[in-house]
Amino acid sequence: MAGLAAEGFGPHDGFGWPRPGRTGFVLVTSMFVVNVLADVWQRIKALKDVASFARPGGHLVIVPRSPEEITKAAADGD
Repeated sequence: MAGLAAEGFGPHDGFGWPRPGRTGFVLVTSMFVVNVLADVWQRIKALKDVASFARPGGHLVIVPRSPEEITKAAADGD
């Protein structure tokens, strides 16, 4: 193990990962979220929310899925 602590959460209760009670993370990631939000203002709100977990000088990694990748995954049953 690298000795790193990590937390995760899903914005929907059904995921079973509650929102972390703390902030100040060195690295915050958001995977496959912004691409499923149709409204640009929902995307902005989600990105601001994700950014609020990072400490000053921390890093954000935002990973969307492209329309092509979504189509391919759907065709493959993923």
